[in-house]
Amino acid sequence: MSRVMAKFSIFATGHETPANVICNIIYHDVKKYRDNSAKMISEGIRIDPPLQRIIRYLREEIEIDGQLLPAGARLGLHLGLASRDKMVFKNPEKFDISNGQEQLELFFGQPKAGCPGRHVVFQITRSLMPLLDDALDEWAVSGAEWLSNPDVRGILKLYVQCRDCNLKCVPA
Repeated sequence: MSRVMAKFSIFATGHETPANVICNIIYHDVKKYRDNSAKMISEGIRIDPPLQRIIRYLREEIEIDGQLLPAGARLGLHLGLASRDKMVFKNPEKFDISNGQEQLELFFGQPKAGCPGRHVVFQITRSLMPLLDDALDEWAVSGAEWLSNPDVRGILKLYVQCRDCNLKCVPA
């Protein structure tokens, strides 16, 4: 990947995933986890990953469930389903920071060759969390509209009540 493409990729990924993670955190009303921001961010990604499906090409021949797949074969991975796997996550249907965030490679790839935006997502989200800290005590979710297609998912509009007003949190 060229330097220009790498820089553009990091810039392009810098807003959508943090916006989705923050909306997931607010939507799931997880004030009790605010002291553990890294795990809270990881769980915000796992509970409803923005990318639902990805395609990868096999570097070498492998066997899966008795089926031999040759090197170069396309393999479709459904992250949305994988993030709810009961054999991997302790409590896959609930926002729970003990679900096993060591599985983040599932969403970002291995640290050395994975998504270049991985650290950007964590840095942006972590830097915004203190701004939301006081607001989390005052906000109550009153509804949400979801963006959903086979490849991308997220909260399109998150309706919250804040003191005596209604606000819209629109991530994208």
